[in-house]
Amino acid sequence: MFSKRIRQKRIDPKHWRDIIHVPFAWGLKDSSGRRLEGASGMQLGSVLVLNAFLSIPNNSNLALATANSSQLYLLPEQRHFLLHLNKCAGVVREYITNSINPLLGDAFNKCVNNVLRWRVSHQKRGEMYLSCNNSDDSPQIATGLTIPEGAGSQEISEIFSRDMQERIEETKNSIIK
Repeated sequence: MFSKRIRQKRIDPKHWRDIIHVPFAWGLKDSSGRRLEGASGMQLGSVLVLNAFLSIPNNSNLALATANSSQLYLLPEQRHFLLHLNKCAGVVREYITNSINPLLGDAFNKCVNNVLRWRVSHQKRGEMYLSCNNSDDSPQIATGLTIPEGAGSQEISEIFSRDMQERIEETKNSIIK
């Protein structure tokens, strides 16, 4: 329902930025006021689990920033779980690749395609969100990621879009042929 309503643009990006995103801990700062790097949204743990389970590579700028965020934002038990999950990440993919059952490959690819669709949607929503200006006409502060301090709103949106596109390509390459 949330996805259906947000796609119909019923939530003004300015309202999302001013009211909703604050409790989600995006753009956190440490005790000295320095902005923390990497993704810090509520879906961080889920995304990392999906990446590991589906053997989606973590070589892009955004993937590395997201993986780094797990050390900053997740609880020790969650980090421990991810550490062990990443150690056996390729097992599922290898089993499916070596299987003679084509249904397994199809099911695996449907899962990867769902992550891919989410990333494309996230890219488009992020571009819209980041292109909105604050009430004082300064650019929206992004989530840390790979965006330099002092970047303008157009530059922020372009950097985010480029980083997301790189992550989308990594995800596409995870589809079993």
